[in-house]
Amino acid sequence: MKPLITVITSVLNGADCLEKSIQSVINQTAKKQIEYILIDGQSTDGTIDMIKKYEREISYWSSEADTGIYSAWNKGLKQAHGEWICFLGADDFFASPDTIETVIPFLEKAFPTYRVVYGKTQLISGLDDKIVATRGQPWAQIKKRFLQEMCIPHRSTFHHCLLFQDHGNFNSQLKISGDYDFLLRELKEKAAYFVDLPLVRARLGGISLNSNYMLQTAQERKIVRKSNQMSLKRKDYTLFLKVYTLGLLKQFLGRDFTVFLLDFYRQLLGKEKLWKYVSRKNP
Repeated sequence: MKPLITVITSVLNGADCLEKSIQSVINQTAKKQIEYILIDGQSTDGTIDMIKKYEREISYWSSEADTGIYSAWNKGLKQAHGEWICFLGADDFFASPDTIETVIPFLEKAFPTYRVVYGKTQLISGLDDKIVATRGQPWAQIKKRFLQEMCIPHRSTFHHCLLFQDHGNFNSQLKISGDYDFLLRELKEKAAYFVDLPLVRARLGGISLNSNYMLQTAQERKIVRKSNQMSLKRKDYTLFLKVYTLGLLKQFLGRDFTVFLLDFYRQLLGKEKLWKYVSRKNP
């Protein structure tokens, strides 16, 4: 029997993007294998009307105040019955209508040896949905780096339900790194299973590349490492240096020129431009 997959989406004032995310779930070819949960944080922009428009296709939804994305995810987990659980952002959507149908055989093959299964995430421009980068590499290539930083595309990650029985839920005190904290509980000693396919498309412009948020990311990294009994490494201190350097560049050179320098540096390293996309949304 094929596993039931729970898709949990948290949203706050996402009326401008939520519909595409919802449609990508309810139009899956394997929709009978999906339990769909939407947790709203008391939106005031029409998000509730959007949810009600599709509520026949939604297994459970609620709207009440929360303390952040991980608080909302934990609420969703209380309602989840799936063998596998994924967390799809309100401005993310599955890469194709048969994504779930395609991934199910990989989940069946992976378990019980692997309890974390992940694929690739395609990052798209918020303006025209152009694919500008792809995230997700085989576990053998990133397992050492994962002990230093979050390098698994969480949007394209499927978590076996036993993970939450064994490790508890997300730390809702964290605002950015709760997903990394949770996965470390499993993967600092075990392995993840990689699916070499794009599973989700995600719009650039989120909080993870915002310079102000980078500082909080660095601060939370210390909390995460301590909670997982891991010592701080040189890379942790280097991150703080990068964040403060970025702040100085923006202060003295301005945002636009700083964005240009950052993307130029990425190109020197053989990487794709990203900052010019996220800077439109994150001043």
